[in-house]
Amino acid sequence: MNKAKKVMLLPLVLFGLFALLSACGSSRSPSESSSALSAIPLDEVNAVTEKKALDWNTFKNYKHRDIGSGVYLREYEVEGGRKLQIGGADLKAAPTQMRLLDSEGGSTDLLK
Repeated sequence: MNKAKKVMLLPLVLFGLFALLSACGSSRSPSESSSALSAIPLDEVNAVTEKKALDWNTFKNYKHRDIGSGVYLREYEVEGGRKLQIGGADLKAAPTQMRLLDSEGGSTDLLK
């Protein structure tokens, strides 16, 4: 390959590498930052359930995944291999769903 073709190829390769790395970048929500705690203690979930004091910021110190489509649905890790799902139609209103999923896939509605 002659020198002129090599000079032309280098910017294309660098641009392709940059585009690939940009596409693979992380898009974390603030609660998924490295300072967020990972698993919610089950006692904390039970305390919130008893008080009926749930809002979108209740578990803001814990990592969550946004898994909803058409509705806001956040999933948190809970100790013991459980997951907590909190959902609702509007982030300005209190969540309307709160489910605890056990490690076998069983579900308990915590707002009833």
